[in-house]
Amino acid sequence: MDDVAAAILDDRLAPKGYAYLLIHKGWGTMATCMFREFSRERECFELTVESFKKVFPSLNMTDEKEFGGYGNFFFGKPACENGRYYVGESAGLQDCLWGFGLRYALLSGWLAARSIIEGGANAPQMYLSSLEERLLPMQRASLVNRLLFEMLGNRGYAHFIEKSAKMDTLEFLRRRYNPSFLGRLLFPLAGWWYRSRLVDKGCHRDGCTCVWCRCRGRQAQ
Repeated sequence: MDDVAAAILDDRLAPKGYAYLLIHKGWGTMATCMFREFSRERECFELTVESFKKVFPSLNMTDEKEFGGYGNFFFGKPACENGRYYVGESAGLQDCLWGFGLRYALLSGWLAARSIIEGGANAPQMYLSSLEERLLPMQRASLVNRLLFEMLGNRGYAHFIEKSAKMDTLEFLRRRYNPSFLGRLLFPLAGWWYRSRLVDKGCHRDGCTCVWCRCRGRQAQ
C-alpha cells in the first residue's frame, strides 16, 4: 500500500499510550506502546492489527516478524560524575508524555561536547547550566503533560485530536511544551504522583510471560 504514518489513541489498544503504523516503500512497522496493563500485551496488539486493517482496507502484511521490548528511565540521575558526562536516557533525559528520546539524546550530547570543548575547568557546571536552560524545562512540561494526558479517556483523546487538527499541529504541541504558569504550578503535583512510577514494572513471577518479565529475563541472561 502507499506510504503512511498513522497513530491511534485508544485505551483498548494502547493503555495511556499509542498504537502506530509506519509504511515506507512497502516496508512497514506496526506497534502498540503501552504505559499500563502490560500483561494485556497480546490482546492489545491483536486489537491494534484489527483496527488498522479496518482503517486501511488495502493493508496486506506478508513475511511478518514480531518484536517487543520495554523502556524505562529514571529521574535524578547525575549528568556529570567522576569526570564522565552522561547524556540522553543515561542522564534521565526523556520525554515523559510519549516516551521519545532522540531529541533529548542529540541535544544533550551536543551540549556536553560544547561544554568539554569550551568550558575548561568549568565544563561540568557549564553542562549542568545548559541542561537547566535548554532541556529540563521542556522535560518538566512533559511530565505535567503526562499527568494531564492520563486523566483523559477515549473521549478526551478525541477532543485532543480535534483541537490539534484546527491549527498547525507542531505549533499546538510546541505550546504544550513551553514553560507556563500552569505547568510550574502542576509540576510539584506531577513529581509527587509519579515518584514511584519510574521503577521496574516486571511482575517477576515464575513463568510470567508479560513483556516486562520476558525482556528482563533476556537481559539478565
